[in-house]
Amino acid sequence: MRVYSGMIVISASLFLLMLLSGCSTNSVGPGTSTMRTSARLTIQWPSSAASAGRLVPAATQSIKLVLSDTSGFSTNRVVDRPATGTSTTVTFTNVPVGALTVTATAYPQTGAAGTPLATGTSPLTTVAGQQASITLTMASTIDHLDITSTTLTTPTLGTLQLTATPKDSSGNVVLVAAGNISWTSGTLANATVDSTGKVTGVHPGTAVITATESDTQKSASVTVTVTDAPPVAAFTATPATGTTATVFTVDASASTDTEDPASALQVRWDWDSTGTWTTATTTKTATHTYSSTGTHNITLEVKDSAGLTSTTTQSVTVTAVPVAVSLNPTAATVSVGKTTPFTATVTNTSNTAVTWSVVEAGGGSVSNTGVYTAPSTPGTYHVTATSVADNTKSATATVTVQAGDVVIIVK
Repeated sequence: MRVYSGMIVISASLFLLMLLSGCSTNSVGPGTSTMRTSARLTIQWPSSAASAGRLVPAATQSIKLVLSDTSGFSTNRVVDRPATGTSTTVTFTNVPVGALTVTATAYPQTGAAGTPLATGTSPLTTVAGQQASITLTMASTIDHLDITSTTLTTPTLGTLQLTATPKDSSGNVVLVAAGNISWTSGTLANATVDSTGKVTGVHPGTAVITATESDTQKSASVTVTVTDAPPVAAFTATPATGTTATVFTVDASASTDTEDPASALQVRWDWDSTGTWTTATTTKTATHTYSSTGTHNITLEVKDSAGLTSTTTQSVTVTAVPVAVSLNPTAATVSVGKTTPFTATVTNTSNTAVTWSVVEAGGGSVSNTGVYTAPSTPGTYHVTATSVADNTKSATATVTVQAGDVVIIVK
């Protein structure tokens, strides 16, 4: 066994051949693709005579292979070094089609026993009806690192997951311990990167992200461009329902932006989402009344200092102001047989006509002009005026009818 810069490597070459056979529909793990295929893995064991470079030929007695994906699928096999021969073939069945991860871990004893000598992972994509292959090797010297992309873009506070894959001069993936890959950002003020290669945007600009393999010091870099994040538009509209007399109030104070304070954001309103905007302002509240009934869609546009915008829309419902009827006077006193006039006023409609009635039977009469004639019986009676435009709206006055006047003649 040899140890290089704290990293143990072994002399096993692992050749992975994915043979896609007929597909079936099974479910393994929540959210996992139901498309299935099979995979055949061939391990080419190194000869015990190999000893150059990074190889540790005699140490590896077993290898544990794991196929998994992010949806919960996982299956594994432990393969012991054969007593004779230099290769072993193992077949995985019921393997999902899609993005998988192959993990290989080498052990100094059979049955995956003992302290692992080395481990490594590599992505693998299986496609229905097509043959896919990947070669994983722990027997070759690292020639270079490959990173998932050369140009990446993320918004402020957005994240990107990078992967650095060590490869030999033939382009085969070299298995190394995950801890052997370190990550650094050249401009922390613009982007940071953690130990797993996850980049987080901090401020608009660029940052060079570098991955380095600790044993060989081979490295690769990628430039990440952090873009200005657009603002998030949000507002309240109160009340949600009103009439043509209601003053609606909108408040965009809940709008936010990653780079700018809320006070610096400019807002403007389109009261009916017709493309007619109010003048942009940093004042977040506004009021509006509607002359027409129906549903009105209010759109808010928020703009940040970089000129980026976002919009959001809410609806309010507007109904007509209800018809109202009033009487003058609201109460009157009259002697039996006498008359007294009432005046009806109807608002919120162009039709101001009313119909007149007396509530109580025998309580007198009222003309179509509102003149009430008292009955011959004293008592309390009620005169009602009902709107012709809306017969659910009316007003009622109280009439007290008293005994007639007494006339005294002195001779």
